[in-house]
Amino acid sequence: MVTAYPRDEGNAVEVVRALVARYRGRIVWVDAPDGARLAALGLDTERIDRAPKRSARTLLRFVRSEAVFHTHGIFGCPRPVRGKAHINLWHGDGPKSYAGAPVPSSYLVSGSGVFGRRLAEVFGVDTSDLLLTGLPRTRQLQEPCDAACLTKLGIDPTRPFVVWMPTVRQFGAAGRNAARVDTTDPDGDAGLAGLIQPGTAVLSAAGIQVVVKPHPIDLVSRTLAGFASVSDADLIAAETTVYSFLGASAGLITDYSSVWTEYLALDRAIGFFTPDLEAYLGGRGVMPGSTHELPGPTLSSSDDFAGFAHAVLGGADPDGADARQRARETFELVHAESAADNLLDELARRGVLRVDSRPGAESGPVL
Repeated sequence: MVTAYPRDEGNAVEVVRALVARYRGRIVWVDAPDGARLAALGLDTERIDRAPKRSARTLLRFVRSEAVFHTHGIFGCPRPVRGKAHINLWHGDGPKSYAGAPVPSSYLVSGSGVFGRRLAEVFGVDTSDLLLTGLPRTRQLQEPCDAACLTKLGIDPTRPFVVWMPTVRQFGAAGRNAARVDTTDPDGDAGLAGLIQPGTAVLSAAGIQVVVKPHPIDLVSRTLAGFASVSDADLIAAETTVYSFLGASAGLITDYSSVWTEYLALDRAIGFFTPDLEAYLGGRGVMPGSTHELPGPTLSSSDDFAGFAHAVLGGADPDGADARQRARETFELVHAESAADNLLDELARRGVLRVDSRPGAESGPVL
């Protein structure tokens, strides 16, 4: 059984892709994307049973399943029982302090030894059950949007673009996160997009497009006149994913989000825009030491943005390259060509799932 939020969350998509190729049993995807979206993602709809969460039959199938892959838990997050593994794919490694209730899990998947161990401690997962296989969705970074896809998203494919991807600050989702605010200063984030505009003007003058990818559950969209913006709905309409979209970019601007830990796989320029740092630290906060050895500069002044533009356009950037390498080492980052296959191999080794060998591999079936 697989369940994820959002429905087409990248880690779940790539795990399902690997399961379709290598697992001979039934694959039940709870509240899965519709058939058109599955087809656009290149998934074999004949192998996937789409099941509604609010169904007694789905609950029964959950009880009978041998393994459950999830990003946020399911059915009230019951504790795992013998014979049924709960594999927590989570939804990103990063510096933010964890602010929710623990999600009981048999195994936790991560792409960072440092961030993974901290989250495993919060969830009560033994470090021996922390699976440092890399996050499956990073595969999509290596399959970037083509020119036609970028055009559908309103991006000029002939010019480089950077993505501004701020993390959520004011939760607009229903449930336990409803109305939560991760900063203590209510004025600090309302003008975030306005604060970055002088810097985006510098980037635009250098010939770089700036595209904002708002967080899907943030009450504030961060979009203002002059910003190109790409929503989750836009990505679905363009038949692509957020990580393929990122894979086509020339650089990233972010903050406390986990996205930079994965974007490092591309070894491209990363900048940090954090004008509300003090307020954020006084609110949700970050993991101790996680703001040290970041893989790029803090962007505050016009000169900062000019230097970032130089790096994005392929100028000499030895300091940026060194910072990215130090970050990989400091946070023990793991990137793999096929993290989903690595995950299935590890679960097979532990006797959790019986899967076939990787397509094209010379060895016989695993386990």
